[in-house]
Amino acid sequence: MEGIGAGEANAAVLRWLDEWNPEVVLCGAIAFPSGAACVRWARRHRRPVVVFDDARRGDVPRPWLVNAIKRCIYRNVDAMLLPAPSHADDYASWGVRRERMFFGVNVVDNEFWSAAAGRARAQADALRSASGLPSRYILAVGRQVPKKNLRCLIDAYARFRQKAEGAVPDLVLVGEGPERQALEEQVAGQAVIGVRLLPFADPAKLALYYALADALVLPSLAGETWGLVVNEAMACGVPVLVSRSCGCAKTLVEEGRNGWTFDPTDVSGLSGLLARMNAMSAEQCLAMGNASRMIIANWGLVRFAQGVLAAIDAVKGEHRGFRSPIDRVILSLWKGRYRPT
Repeated sequence: MEGIGAGEANAAVLRWLDEWNPEVVLCGAIAFPSGAACVRWARRHRRPVVVFDDARRGDVPRPWLVNAIKRCIYRNVDAMLLPAPSHADDYASWGVRRERMFFGVNVVDNEFWSAAAGRARAQADALRSASGLPSRYILAVGRQVPKKNLRCLIDAYARFRQKAEGAVPDLVLVGEGPERQALEEQVAGQAVIGVRLLPFADPAKLALYYALADALVLPSLAGETWGLVVNEAMACGVPVLVSRSCGCAKTLVEEGRNGWTFDPTDVSGLSGLLARMNAMSAEQCLAMGNASRMIIANWGLVRFAQGVLAAIDAVKGEHRGFRSPIDRVILSLWKGRYRPT
Protein backbone atom coordinates (compact mmCIF):
# COMPACT_ATOMS: atom_id res chain seq x y z
CA MET A 1 0.00 0.00 0.00
CA GLU A 2 2.87 2.40 0.72
CA GLY A 3 3.69 2.46 -2.99
CA ILE A 4 0.15 3.30 -4.12
CA GLY A 5 -0.92 6.93 -4.02
CA ALA A 6 -4.32 7.97 -2.64
CA GLY A 7 -5.46 9.17 -6.06
CA GLU A 8 -4.52 5.90 -7.74
CA ALA A 9 -6.23 3.86 -5.02
CA ASN A 10 -9.39 5.98 -5.29
CA ALA A 11 -9.53 5.56 -9.05
CA ALA A 12 -9.15 1.78 -8.79
CA VAL A 13 -11.91 1.45 -6.17
CA LEU A 14 -14.25 3.62 -8.22
CA ARG A 15 -13.62 1.48 -11.29
CA TRP A 16 -14.42 -1.70 -9.37
CA LEU A 17 -17.59 -0.19 -7.94
CA ASP A 18 -18.71 0.92 -11.39
CA GLU A 19 -18.19 -2.64 -12.62
CA TRP A 20 -19.90 -4.37 -9.69
CA ASN A 21 -22.65 -1.75 -9.19
CA PRO A 22 -23.61 -2.92 -5.66
CA GLU A 23 -27.00 -2.24 -4.10
CA VAL A 24 -25.35 -1.52 -0.72
CA VAL A 25 -21.74 -0.49 -0.15
CA LEU A 26 -19.80 -1.77 2.88
CA CYS A 27 -16.40 -0.19 3.41
CA GLY A 28 -13.64 0.60 5.86
CA ALA A 29 -12.76 3.88 7.52
CA ILE A 30 -13.08 7.17 5.66
CA ALA A 31 -9.52 8.00 6.70
CA PHE A 32 -8.28 5.55 4.07
CA PRO A 33 -8.53 5.80 0.27
CA SER A 34 -10.91 2.85 -0.09
CA GLY A 35 -13.39 4.24 2.44
CA ALA A 36 -13.25 7.75 0.98
CA ALA A 37 -13.88 6.43 -2.53
CA CYS A 38 -16.76 4.20 -1.44
CA VAL A 39 -18.65 7.03 0.29
CA ARG A 40 -18.16 9.28 -2.75
CA TRP A 41 -19.39 6.56 -5.15
CA ALA A 42 -22.40 5.72 -2.96
CA ARG A 43 -23.56 9.34 -2.85
CA ARG A 44 -23.05 9.85 -6.58
CA HIS A 45 -25.07 6.73 -7.38
CA ARG A 46 -27.61 7.14 -4.56
CA ARG A 47 -26.76 3.83 -2.90
CA PRO A 48 -26.67 3.29 0.87
CA VAL A 49 -23.21 3.02 2.43
CA VAL A 50 -22.18 1.41 5.72
CA VAL A 51 -18.74 2.31 7.12
CA PHE A 52 -16.73 0.11 9.50
CA ASP A 53 -14.54 2.08 11.92
CA ASP A 54 -13.08 2.00 15.43
CA ALA A 55 -11.14 5.28 15.69
CA ARG A 56 -11.95 7.53 18.64
CA ARG A 57 -11.53 11.28 19.04
CA GLY A 58 -8.73 10.81 21.56
CA ASP A 59 -6.72 8.35 19.47
CA VAL A 60 -5.36 11.02 17.14
CA PRO A 61 -5.38 14.73 18.09
CA ARG A 62 -7.30 16.56 15.36
CA PRO A 63 -7.70 20.32 14.84
CA TRP A 64 -11.24 21.67 14.79
CA LEU A 65 -11.18 21.91 11.00
CA VAL A 66 -10.47 18.19 10.60
CA ASN A 67 -13.32 17.31 12.96
CA ALA A 68 -15.61 19.64 10.99
CA ILE A 69 -14.66 17.87 7.75
CA LYS A 70 -15.28 14.47 9.38
CA ARG A 71 -18.74 15.66 10.36
CA CYS A 72 -19.43 16.65 6.76
CA ILE A 73 -18.33 13.23 5.51
CA TYR A 74 -20.25 11.30 8.17
CA ARG A 75 -23.40 13.22 7.23
CA ASN A 76 -23.17 11.29 3.98
CA VAL A 77 -22.82 7.87 5.60
CA ASP A 78 -26.01 5.89 6.16
CA ALA A 79 -24.83 3.66 9.02
CA MET A 80 -21.72 2.85 11.04
CA LEU A 81 -20.47 -0.52 12.23
CA LEU A 82 -18.47 0.08 15.43
CA PRO A 83 -16.81 -2.23 17.97
CA ALA A 84 -18.98 -1.52 21.01
CA PRO A 85 -21.15 1.10 22.74
CA SER A 86 -17.95 2.45 24.33
CA HIS A 87 -17.27 4.17 20.99
CA ALA A 88 -20.75 5.61 20.47
CA ASP A 89 -20.22 9.03 22.06
CA ASP A 90 -17.28 9.77 19.77
CA TYR A 91 -19.31 9.06 16.64
CA ALA A 92 -22.30 10.97 17.97
CA SER A 93 -19.96 13.97 18.32
CA TRP A 94 -19.17 13.58 14.60
CA GLY A 95 -22.86 13.69 13.79
CA VAL A 96 -23.67 9.99 13.41
CA ARG A 97 -27.18 9.21 14.63
CA ARG A 98 -27.19 6.67 17.45
CA GLU A 99 -29.97 4.64 15.84
CA ARG A 100 -27.65 4.18 12.86
CA MET A 101 -24.80 2.80 14.95
CA PHE A 102 -24.38 -0.98 14.91
CA PHE A 103 -21.79 -3.14 16.62
CA GLY A 104 -19.60 -6.04 15.53
CA VAL A 105 -16.24 -4.72 14.34
CA ASN A 106 -13.07 -6.08 15.99
CA VAL A 107 -13.87 -9.72 16.49
CA VAL A 108 -11.67 -12.75 15.92
CA ASP A 109 -12.29 -16.41 15.13
CA ASN A 110 -12.71 -17.52 18.73
CA GLU A 111 -13.06 -21.17 17.77
CA PHE A 112 -9.68 -21.19 16.02
CA TRP A 113 -7.86 -19.58 18.95
CA SER A 114 -9.57 -21.69 21.59
CA ALA A 115 -8.94 -24.97 19.76
CA ALA A 116 -5.31 -24.10 18.99
CA ALA A 117 -4.69 -23.15 22.61
CA GLY A 118 -6.26 -26.41 23.79
CA ARG A 119 -3.95 -28.43 21.55
CA ALA A 120 -0.93 -26.48 22.80
CA ARG A 121 -1.78 -27.03 26.46
CA ALA A 122 -2.21 -30.76 25.83
CA GLN A 123 1.47 -30.85 24.78
CA ALA A 124 2.67 -28.03 26.99
CA ASP A 125 5.97 -29.51 28.19
CA ALA A 126 7.10 -30.73 24.77
CA LEU A 127 6.09 -27.53 22.98
CA ARG A 128 7.64 -25.32 25.64
CA SER A 129 10.92 -27.16 25.26
CA ALA A 130 10.82 -27.19 21.45
CA SER A 131 10.03 -23.47 21.29
CA GLY A 132 12.59 -22.45 23.89
CA LEU A 133 9.95 -20.82 26.05
CA PRO A 134 10.51 -20.27 29.78
CA SER A 135 8.51 -22.25 32.31
CA ARG A 136 6.48 -19.12 33.14
CA TYR A 137 6.17 -15.79 31.36
CA ILE A 138 4.15 -12.63 30.84
CA LEU A 139 3.44 -12.06 27.15
CA ALA A 140 3.25 -8.89 25.02
CA VAL A 141 2.40 -9.13 21.32
CA GLY A 142 2.48 -6.34 18.77
CA ARG A 143 4.36 -4.17 16.34
CA GLN A 144 7.30 -2.56 18.07
CA VAL A 145 6.50 1.12 17.62
CA PRO A 146 6.37 3.98 20.16
CA LYS A 147 2.60 3.90 20.73
CA LYS A 148 2.83 0.29 21.94
CA ASN A 149 4.72 1.66 24.97
CA LEU A 150 6.98 -1.37 25.32
CA ARG A 151 9.78 0.66 26.91
CA CYS A 152 7.46 1.45 29.80
CA LEU A 153 6.59 -2.24 30.07
CA ILE A 154 10.26 -3.19 30.28
CA ASP A 155 10.83 -0.54 32.97
CA ALA A 156 7.84 -1.85 34.93
CA TYR A 157 9.00 -5.44 34.58
CA ALA A 158 12.52 -4.53 35.73
CA ARG A 159 11.10 -2.81 38.81
CA PHE A 160 8.81 -5.77 39.53
CA ARG A 161 11.62 -8.29 39.17
CA GLN A 162 13.96 -6.27 41.37
CA LYS A 163 11.45 -6.21 44.23
CA ALA A 164 10.06 -9.73 43.83
CA GLU A 165 10.91 -12.54 46.20
CA GLY A 166 11.10 -16.08 44.92
CA ALA A 167 10.45 -17.28 41.39
CA VAL A 168 9.11 -14.78 38.88
CA PRO A 169 7.89 -15.16 35.29
CA ASP A 170 9.97 -13.93 32.37
CA LEU A 171 8.75 -11.24 29.98
CA VAL A 172 8.34 -12.34 26.36
CA LEU A 173 7.87 -9.70 23.65
CA VAL A 174 6.67 -11.03 20.28
CA GLY A 175 6.84 -8.86 17.17
CA GLU A 176 8.98 -6.69 14.94
CA GLY A 177 9.22 -2.99 14.21
CA PRO A 178 11.40 0.13 14.14
CA GLU A 179 11.86 0.12 17.93
CA ARG A 180 13.32 -3.38 18.04
CA GLN A 181 16.94 -2.27 18.36
CA ALA A 182 16.09 0.35 20.97
CA LEU A 183 14.28 -2.26 23.05
CA GLU A 184 17.23 -4.64 22.85
CA GLU A 185 19.55 -1.83 23.90
CA GLN A 186 17.25 -0.91 26.80
CA VAL A 187 17.26 -4.49 28.09
CA ALA A 188 21.05 -4.74 27.75
CA GLY A 189 21.74 -1.25 29.11
CA GLN A 190 19.61 -1.78 32.21
CA ALA A 191 20.80 -5.39 32.57
CA VAL A 192 17.21 -6.57 32.88
CA ILE A 193 17.11 -10.30 33.49
CA GLY A 194 14.35 -12.46 32.02
CA VAL A 195 13.33 -10.43 28.96
CA ARG A 196 13.11 -12.26 25.64
CA LEU A 197 12.36 -10.67 22.27
CA LEU A 198 10.93 -13.10 19.74
CA PRO A 199 10.19 -12.39 16.06
CA PHE A 200 6.83 -11.95 14.38
CA ALA A 201 4.74 -15.12 14.69
CA ASP A 202 1.92 -16.52 12.58
CA PRO A 203 -1.44 -17.34 14.24
CA ALA A 204 -0.58 -20.99 14.92
CA LYS A 205 2.61 -19.98 16.74
CA LEU A 206 0.86 -17.11 18.52
CA ALA A 207 -1.78 -19.48 19.87
CA LEU A 208 1.02 -21.51 21.44
CA TYR A 209 2.52 -18.38 23.02
CA TYR A 210 -0.87 -17.31 24.38
CA ALA A 211 -1.75 -20.76 25.70
CA LEU A 212 1.41 -21.16 27.78
CA ALA A 213 1.55 -17.58 29.12
CA ASP A 214 0.61 -16.50 32.63
CA ALA A 215 -1.05 -13.38 31.21
CA LEU A 216 -1.08 -10.99 28.26
CA VAL A 217 -0.18 -7.35 28.80
CA LEU A 218 -1.03 -4.59 26.31
CA PRO A 219 0.51 -1.30 27.54
CA SER A 220 -0.34 0.95 24.56
CA LEU A 221 -0.58 4.71 24.67
CA ALA A 222 -3.18 6.77 22.77
CA GLY A 223 -3.78 5.49 19.26
CA GLU A 224 -4.67 1.87 20.11
CA THR A 225 -8.19 2.00 18.74
CA TRP A 226 -9.03 -1.50 20.00
CA GLY A 227 -6.33 -4.18 20.55
CA LEU A 228 -7.25 -7.45 18.85
CA VAL A 229 -4.46 -9.31 20.64
CA VAL A 230 -6.64 -9.01 23.73
CA ASN A 231 -9.49 -10.83 21.94
CA GLU A 232 -7.05 -13.52 20.82
CA ALA A 233 -5.55 -14.03 24.27
CA MET A 234 -8.97 -14.14 25.93
CA ALA A 235 -10.20 -16.71 23.40
CA CYS A 236 -7.14 -18.77 24.41
CA GLY A 237 -8.22 -18.54 28.05
CA VAL A 238 -5.58 -16.09 29.31
CA PRO A 239 -5.87 -13.29 31.92
CA VAL A 240 -5.23 -9.81 30.50
CA LEU A 241 -3.63 -6.59 31.73
CA VAL A 242 -4.74 -3.77 29.42
CA SER A 243 -3.90 -0.08 29.23
CA ARG A 244 -6.91 2.19 29.75
CA SER A 245 -5.92 3.94 26.52
CA CYS A 246 -6.84 0.85 24.50
CA GLY A 247 -10.24 0.87 22.86
CA CYS A 248 -11.13 -2.57 24.20
CA ALA A 249 -10.32 -1.85 27.85
CA LYS A 250 -13.78 -0.70 29.00
CA THR A 251 -15.55 -3.49 27.14
CA LEU A 252 -13.45 -6.62 27.49
CA VAL A 253 -11.73 -6.25 30.86
CA GLU A 254 -13.77 -6.83 34.00
CA GLU A 255 -11.60 -5.61 36.86
CA GLY A 256 -10.44 -8.46 39.06
CA ARG A 257 -12.45 -11.04 37.12
CA ASN A 258 -10.38 -11.65 33.98
CA GLY A 259 -7.64 -9.08 34.54
CA TRP A 260 -7.06 -5.42 35.24
CA THR A 261 -6.68 -2.11 33.42
CA PHE A 262 -3.97 0.43 34.17
CA ASP A 263 -2.60 3.88 33.38
CA PRO A 264 0.01 3.32 30.64
CA THR A 265 2.16 6.20 31.92
CA ASP A 266 2.36 4.80 35.46
CA VAL A 267 5.40 2.51 35.60
CA SER A 268 4.94 1.89 39.31
CA GLY A 269 1.27 0.99 38.86
CA LEU A 270 2.01 -1.51 36.11
CA SER A 271 4.85 -2.98 38.16
CA GLY A 272 2.39 -3.47 40.99
CA LEU A 273 -0.06 -5.29 38.72
CA LEU A 274 2.70 -7.63 37.55
CA ALA A 275 3.43 -8.38 41.20
CA ARG A 276 -0.27 -8.93 41.86
CA MET A 277 -0.49 -11.44 39.02
CA ASN A 278 2.62 -13.21 40.27
CA ALA A 279 1.14 -13.56 43.76
CA MET A 280 -1.95 -15.37 42.47
CA SER A 281 -2.29 -19.12 42.84
CA ALA A 282 -2.50 -21.43 39.85
CA GLU A 283 -6.21 -21.90 40.62
CA GLN A 284 -6.83 -18.14 40.64
CA CYS A 285 -5.01 -17.71 37.33
CA LEU A 286 -7.03 -20.54 35.81
CA ALA A 287 -10.27 -18.93 37.01
CA MET A 288 -9.25 -15.62 35.43
CA GLY A 289 -8.42 -17.36 32.17
CA ASN A 290 -11.78 -19.12 32.16
CA ALA A 291 -13.49 -15.78 32.79
CA SER A 292 -11.67 -14.34 29.77
CA ARG A 293 -12.99 -17.16 27.64
CA MET A 294 -16.55 -16.60 28.88
CA ILE A 295 -16.44 -12.83 28.33
CA ILE A 296 -15.09 -13.11 24.79
CA ALA A 297 -17.50 -15.90 23.80
CA ASN A 298 -19.98 -13.45 22.25
CA TRP A 299 -17.24 -11.65 20.30
CA GLY A 300 -16.83 -14.12 17.48
CA LEU A 301 -17.54 -14.03 13.76
CA VAL A 302 -21.29 -14.39 14.34
CA ARG A 303 -21.32 -11.04 16.14
CA PHE A 304 -19.72 -9.39 13.11
CA ALA A 305 -22.19 -11.01 10.70
CA GLN A 306 -25.16 -9.99 12.84
CA GLY A 307 -23.93 -6.40 13.00
CA VAL A 308 -23.45 -6.22 9.24
CA LEU A 309 -26.90 -7.69 8.54
CA ALA A 310 -28.57 -5.30 11.00
CA ALA A 311 -26.87 -2.31 9.38
CA ILE A 312 -27.83 -3.44 5.87
CA ASP A 313 -31.41 -4.01 6.96
CA ALA A 314 -31.56 -0.48 8.37
CA VAL A 315 -30.30 1.26 5.22
CA LYS A 316 -31.56 -0.88 2.35
CA GLY A 317 -33.86 0.97 0.02
CA GLU A 318 -32.39 4.41 0.76
CA HIS A 319 -31.41 6.38 -2.33
CA ARG A 320 -30.10 9.76 -1.27
CA GLY A 321 -27.42 11.87 -2.84
CA PHE A 322 -25.00 14.33 -1.23
CA ARG A 323 -26.41 16.16 1.77
CA SER A 324 -25.29 19.54 0.42
CA PRO A 325 -23.16 21.09 -2.34
CA ILE A 326 -20.43 21.70 0.24
CA ASP A 327 -20.42 18.03 1.15
CA ARG A 328 -20.11 17.14 -2.54
CA VAL A 329 -17.02 19.34 -2.83
CA ILE A 330 -15.44 17.95 0.35
CA LEU A 331 -16.04 14.35 -0.68
CA SER A 332 -14.64 15.06 -4.14
CA LEU A 333 -11.47 16.51 -2.65
CA TRP A 334 -10.91 14.04 0.18
CA LYS A 335 -9.02 11.00 -1.09
CA GLY A 336 -7.92 9.48 2.20
CA ARG A 337 -4.38 8.35 2.94
CA TYR A 338 -2.53 5.27 4.10
CA ARG A 339 -0.70 5.79 7.41
CA PRO A 340 1.09 2.66 8.63
CA THR A 341 2.10 2.67 12.30
